[in-house]
Amino acid sequence: MRLVRTAKSLRIMFNTLLVTLPSVFNIGALLGLVYFIFAILTMQNFALVKYGGFPWSVLTIDTNFSSFWLAFIVLVGCALCMSSSDRDLQFRSSTGEAWNYLMADVAQPNEPPLFVCSENPQWNDDPPTGCGSGAAYTVLLSFTLIVSFVMMNLFVAVILGVCELHFD
Repeated sequence: MRLVRTAKSLRIMFNTLLVTLPSVFNIGALLGLVYFIFAILTMQNFALVKYGGFPWSVLTIDTNFSSFWLAFIVLVGCALCMSSSDRDLQFRSSTGEAWNYLMADVAQPNEPPLFVCSENPQWNDDPPTGCGSGAAYTVLLSFTLIVSFVMMNLFVAVILGVCELHFD
């Protein structure tokens, strides 16, 4: 705290942080709600999609939409969870990287002999055997647009707005 009191520019940034916290918390709550909605939406639509069909497949036993928490983690992005370069692709939905690989996996139709899946999968199939859906394009593209472009820019806009009011 003594450092914050003595350094003027650091004090200004600290005060700006304190002033923006309520607004940032509200936007964070709204962002959490968006993630919650899309986690349920993806779990409902893509929980039974077969994973691991191709060598480049991003859907694995660790990264899929079979449960709410797995779907939430895949959507939020957990860059610290995996260190392997092959698995680095799977947790980048929010950052805008590799979401197209995820979209391609959950949209994969039944194309024998390349990709064989069940048109009528059951919930008790282990591992899942279902085919992808064309809804993947709509769901994941809208997720990327809403989260990456709208919500993240809203954080920046609030911070800049508070800075403008605070420093005038």
